[in-house]
Amino acid sequence: MATKIKDTPTLVGKEVKEFLKALENPKKESKETIEKMKENYEVFKELEKSSLETLSKEQPVFIEKPVGTSVKVSFDFDSTLTRMDVRSYALILMRRGIEIHITTGRTPDREDNTNVFEIANKLYLPLDRIHFLCGKDKMHFFEKHNEFLWHLDDDSIEINQINSVSDTVAISVESEYYRMVCDDLLAKKGL
Repeated sequence: MATKIKDTPTLVGKEVKEFLKALENPKKESKETIEKMKENYEVFKELEKSSLETLSKEQPVFIEKPVGTSVKVSFDFDSTLTRMDVRSYALILMRRGIEIHITTGRTPDREDNTNVFEIANKLYLPLDRIHFLCGKDKMHFFEKHNEFLWHLDDDSIEINQINSVSDTVAISVESEYYRMVCDDLLAKKGL
């Protein structure tokens, strides 16, 4: 049985701050929004549990890609895609037909890159979707590659730099609402 996510108001930038304030001090007009978010949270938890089971069993990922969609998103590796919740979210996105990339400041010949390739393998990512920047700032990569909708990272300096030069929206994985912001950007693209 497919689980359908209920309509959720779109929340980005200033609206996210207003939503967070509404959570702290609910008003009558925000109760409906909060209830929808709570309902969707339960749906996401079910999807996350399913994704974690798939990751642990290393089963093939069956992607239901809507016809005509081609959206690319990017994940930093260290302290981002190394987190189980982020890997689970990446798998959910892949099932929705979103093209996942890893963009890391690492060099490709580092001896400890085995974990990069292991996680990429678990997510069924081809090698051409791993971008090793060899210590260069990510802002230069995203300045040239504006085809990415968003990039998820833990480094606030990198995030600010990317947002200052690129159409790619850099989002902090340190925020507990990173998934909501990422999903909102995807919803605005009709996904």
